[in-house]
Amino acid sequence: MTTFPSPSLSTNQSHWRTRVLLSLIAFVYALHVVRMWRDPNDASSDFDVFYLVSQSFWSGAVKDAYRSVFYSTDGYVHSGLRWTYPPPFVVLLSPLGLFPKWFAYGVFMGGSSLAYVWALRRINPEHFGVVLMTALPSIVVTLSSGQNGLLFGAILGLFALGTLRERPTAGALLGLLTLKPQTLPAAVTSLLIRRRWRELILAAIVCVLGVAISLVTLRPSIWGDFLDTMRETKRVLLQGHVPLFRMVSAYASLRSLGVSGALSMMAQFIAVVIALEAIVSSARQSAPRRHVGLVLFATIMISPYQYDYDLPLVGISLALLWPTLIHYGTLTERVLCLSCFSVASVWGLLYDLYLSSSLGSNAADHLTTAPTVSGLLMLISFVSIRRVVRRAKGST
Repeated sequence: MTTFPSPSLSTNQSHWRTRVLLSLIAFVYALHVVRMWRDPNDASSDFDVFYLVSQSFWSGAVKDAYRSVFYSTDGYVHSGLRWTYPPPFVVLLSPLGLFPKWFAYGVFMGGSSLAYVWALRRINPEHFGVVLMTALPSIVVTLSSGQNGLLFGAILGLFALGTLRERPTAGALLGLLTLKPQTLPAAVTSLLIRRRWRELILAAIVCVLGVAISLVTLRPSIWGDFLDTMRETKRVLLQGHVPLFRMVSAYASLRSLGVSGALSMMAQFIAVVIALEAIVSSARQSAPRRHVGLVLFATIMISPYQYDYDLPLVGISLALLWPTLIHYGTLTERVLCLSCFSVASVWGLLYDLYLSSSLGSNAADHLTTAPTVSGLLMLISFVSIRRVVRRAKGST
């Protein structure tokens, strides 16, 4: 007599797996909170820059952030790449500067993580555990760097829910993406194709409000400093004088492997064309959920200035596309899509650890010459899932 596992057993296993994953995320989060509490002067994560910029808001030294020097209230100096976020993001971060760094990290990363996990579960409650497991490497990388990938992943996840339900409030969430402009093109293109004018108008209103608040709280000339920073960042990026091994764009991968800036940018242009074609064709031929899932994935493909800590967004995309990938994808397509995404998520972190362990204090001299294939892996992952969505276009 053949026996089958009971549905309750399968459900219990799924719940157990989910609890383990959530506990692991909480452990990594707590680990970094404790690290900052024990050593406030440890400047090993990107969050230190966020924190110093938030302090510069209160000291009136935001212009220094756009000139590659950061001063804390204790006189600590952190130098490196210029601050590349627009002034409204400085205003958003400003409350963090009123608290100790460990508490600021706890609030910023804790709130971002909760919002991200909540959005992931709302999008796909049925496959929440397995999607969370797929996104786990990118979540750990983002928590370790103290970056904003979880925050913007959550915003885009909630935008996806709103636009699928045709709620104009999705436009307000889209407007928040002006805090990180490279996340905008794919979503704006989608709304234009689908003629979602109310969402676009509301996004524009939120954008204008953000600019107005920054003009009131910061001096208007700060926008000139920001534009100067953008020009300088473009120059440095084209020269390859950035940590390319932490980036996940086609441009960064080829540039890190010794390809010229012109040819690398041409490859990035091809990646943009592939992404935009997927957005346009899926808007006309695919079910709305699949279209929005591709839009979120395409967000990573368009800008050459995307880092590994931006990849939690792909986890949101996979939450939308998971049923399609499982039901219509071949084994090869599923393996390519998920394995390439996983390797790209951890490549930069693992290589960073390798440099630190093998070169010690000399590791910093090799950060701009370390190779990466993450951008090429993400392109393979995107093309794989695009093929699956195209195959499923005739179904709902």
